[in-house]
Amino acid sequence: MKNGLRLRYLVSLGVFSLLLPVCQAGVLSLDGADDWVELSNADGAIPSGNETFTIEAWVNPDVHGDSTMTFWGNQARNQANGFRLRSGGNLRHYFWGNDNDQNIGDISDDASGPNGDGWHHLAVSFDGTDGQWYWNGAPVGAAFNAGGGVNMTDANHRIGSRINAEFFDGFLDEIRIWNVARSAENIAGSFDKQLDPATPGLVAYYQFEAADDFLDSTGSGHDGTAMGGATVDININAPVVPAVDSDADDLPDAWELRWAAIDNLGALTGLEAGPGPGPGTGDFDGDGLTDLEELGLETDPAKADTDGDGVPDETEVNTHGTDPRDSDSDGDGLSDGEEINTRFTDPLDSDSDDDFLSDGEEIAGGSDPNDAGSAGVRPGLGALSLDGTSHVTFANDSGLIPSGDEPFTIESWINPTSIPAGGLSGGQITFWGNQSTDQANGFRLRGGVGVRHYFWGNDHDEDFGEDILPDTTGPQGDGWHHLAITYDGTQTIWYWNGIPLGLPRTVGGLNVADANHRIGSRIDAEYFDGFIDELRIWDVARTEAEIAENFVLALSPDTPGLVAYWDFTDLSLADITGNGHDGTPQNNAVVNGLLNSPVVPRIDQKLPMSVRGEGDNLVFAWPSRSGKLYNLRSEVDPSVAPDPVSWPIWDSHEAIAATPDENTLTIPRPADPTRYFVIEEYDAPPTTLYVENFEDGDGGWTTGGNTGDDPGTAWALGTPSNVGPDGAASGSFCFGTNVSDNYTNNVDIWLRSPVIDLTGQTEAFLSYFEAKDIEAFAGQAYDYGRISILDAGDNTVIAVLLDEILDTNLEWGQAPGTPVALPAEALNKQIRIEFLFLADDFQPDPQAGWYIDDVLITD
Repeated sequence: MKNGLRLRYLVSLGVFSLLLPVCQAGVLSLDGADDWVELSNADGAIPSGNETFTIEAWVNPDVHGDSTMTFWGNQARNQANGFRLRSGGNLRHYFWGNDNDQNIGDISDDASGPNGDGWHHLAVSFDGTDGQWYWNGAPVGAAFNAGGGVNMTDANHRIGSRINAEFFDGFLDEIRIWNVARSAENIAGSFDKQLDPATPGLVAYYQFEAADDFLDSTGSGHDGTAMGGATVDININAPVVPAVDSDADDLPDAWELRWAAIDNLGALTGLEAGPGPGPGTGDFDGDGLTDLEELGLETDPAKADTDGDGVPDETEVNTHGTDPRDSDSDGDGLSDGEEINTRFTDPLDSDSDDDFLSDGEEIAGGSDPNDAGSAGVRPGLGALSLDGTSHVTFANDSGLIPSGDEPFTIESWINPTSIPAGGLSGGQITFWGNQSTDQANGFRLRGGVGVRHYFWGNDHDEDFGEDILPDTTGPQGDGWHHLAITYDGTQTIWYWNGIPLGLPRTVGGLNVADANHRIGSRIDAEYFDGFIDELRIWDVARTEAEIAENFVLALSPDTPGLVAYWDFTDLSLADITGNGHDGTPQNNAVVNGLLNSPVVPRIDQKLPMSVRGEGDNLVFAWPSRSGKLYNLRSEVDPSVAPDPVSWPIWDSHEAIAATPDENTLTIPRPADPTRYFVIEEYDAPPTTLYVENFEDGDGGWTTGGNTGDDPGTAWALGTPSNVGPDGAASGSFCFGTNVSDNYTNNVDIWLRSPVIDLTGQTEAFLSYFEAKDIEAFAGQAYDYGRISILDAGDNTVIAVLLDEILDTNLEWGQAPGTPVALPAEALNKQIRIEFLFLADDFQPDPQAGWYIDDVLITD
């Protein structure tokens, strides 16, 4: 079964041990490559917006380079809080803008620091206007003005890196985050001492005092999760004075008195081992864990069940291995107590029966979380599940399903599990008509890398440029893809995830029969294996804009032109248009009532907005998303313009940039006694990061490699002639393999871009135009193209984007159909793009090769 389910949970589990004594030493160890600690901020206490803060840390870097101690926010102007080292012996604080650097010299020498052991204390404070750096308890440089517009986002909290970059290499300890700008006197007085976690203003405190201890010592829940290979090294410690233990019972005084039920130092002791309960027994709460063990676990020594989940702390640790501080250790929506005592599910596995639905989702949906074959339903969800041997039939008594030469559009979300036997002939989504020349309407996959529409003739094939079977593909990275085909009476056009795929194809002589209507197969063949959802048939050829606008939205069943619509909700095969095209399952066709394609339900498509008055102003707030823009529209009398999209923009508040997860806007209160406002959301246009159309020369692109057999093959800039496409994709010039002659055998040649600077980019997408005539015998890749991302420094391969590009289509088209996302390894650095062409030692017929034009990278 595919795991392309939008409700899937991923959980990191903590492992706890009581076999070792508590060790009051430890530091965070990071390798500078891919380690960091992800932090929780569920209570929102870590400062955001323009709030005051202080960040402190003891650092012992192996390399004094561009490396991060702490980060949170978005990598967008004035939305981040970055506290890091900078190359050249510098420090840098930034809000993703308003940077402040201070030079202290290289501190990576193990003989440096106030104690000559390589450890240094660093701090930065911000009072809402000005900031100040501190080094080993003393100010560094003058106070700096942070400038205006600081709006730190409450997101992406981490230690040891920013998002996918600037990983810290070395040790960190005693990390403290405050919601106040600490004074120079306060910092000087406590920088080299452990603190009472209850100190006013201290909102997060990371001491790393035991193996796997990424906990927030304040008890406020900003606990960390180790990512990559982040570990705690318990054999060393930063040079801080230990916490006070005035009664010498191995328990810090501050820890003993932090609990609500403890008001004296005699109640708890680390010198006794129980049994409890009772003061001085060493197990005050009688839960089977000693007070000393509870110190190491950060559990409440005065409560036998710290997290209140119905399972005592000792039982969680020693019997079940669950987290005694988290009532839902596996994050599946069921408490540990419910899983252990009532449901008998695995409290350490969010999906006990491995059916790709969390235990909590199954309980909510009425299915058995211990039985992968049990059925359930959640209101508003559902997808057709086909196993490669089944299908659904439906009648067309209404006569509304297009036939003859009538225009149509077919749309569907699909999540294939496999392409059934038949290879290039598998994966039928819909079919109707007769299996005779030009009498059918077939809408199907063509292997995992392409699609085919046919009328039993007049075939229209297109390639995705990638294999869509992996569960990580699709616009949401969950295995779901949207496909559509339109026919306007003259030509067909394919769409993939809302974007045209390839070029229009002219067809003629059609006479599609009104017969054999089905979903998931043609007549006794090409059965679909996987999930189908949001299947729509129209009696019009929809436009590119119409498809792009709502392919991710559930539609109203009475939308004009929509003649059949199956959303498969509530275990139903009904056509929700009411036109009577209800489905009948054949063989094993069923609706899975717990799954759904990634469409926005009709009830959720209104953007929630709140408005409050503040004196003479109105303050609007609404949830916002990256990649979106917003308009504020207003009207006094909505009856004159029923569609709010047509309302006028209010006071030039348009194209407002998103500040996820929420935008706010303050305006003067209007004079009208009654006025209506709406927030309009729409996609922000992509920013062009790089573009080249080769009309002004090679643009710095270079060529090389093995040119193969005489007379040889090389990438060349020019205008195609003799063979290949009819000219360039745009203008007059493109690159091609020989441009005006067929390619030869034994070729291994590359075309490389100049350096493309993606520094600061958190996402980027590549598209280009291509024409191709490359040998592909029986679908095998004997000759083929490959696109890779190279490190601009040494031209080593960072990632292969697209591979085995082959087949023949000498009509220029954008490739791939959906711009391909560059992997994280290619971001925030300088890269090159490489188009590599390879040919083996045999070519049955001369072929023109590969042609490239209009290369584009956007954000």
